[in-house]
Amino acid sequence: ANDAMANPIIIANVADKVLKFIERREKAFEKVEKLKQLYERNEEEEHFIWYKRLYELKTSNINNTMDVINEIMELFNMLHDTNLNQNNLEKLTILRNALPNE
Repeated sequence: ANDAMANPIIIANVADKVLKFIERREKAFEKVEKLKQLYERNEEEEHFIWYKRLYELKTSNINNTMDVINEIMELFNMLHDTNLNQNNLEKLTILRNALPNE
């Protein structure tokens, strides 16, 4: 009964390109497990994404500067206890490079 309710919900809420990976699974639980395999990242990958984001953040004008700085500070905090933690000079460089060049 649960599969009969869950399967249509799962199928209706995944992209068509993802559907091909789960459509052969009969049980909803099997579909969910396959979706987890497709979407879960390991901790190291997650840390690298945060690290990469630090270098991508830029503000184009003075109006959104505080928003960008706050996001950078959040990323610094999230990376603090990882092997991707930055030293103070690197943090200053990231902050400086994110500021507008006006």
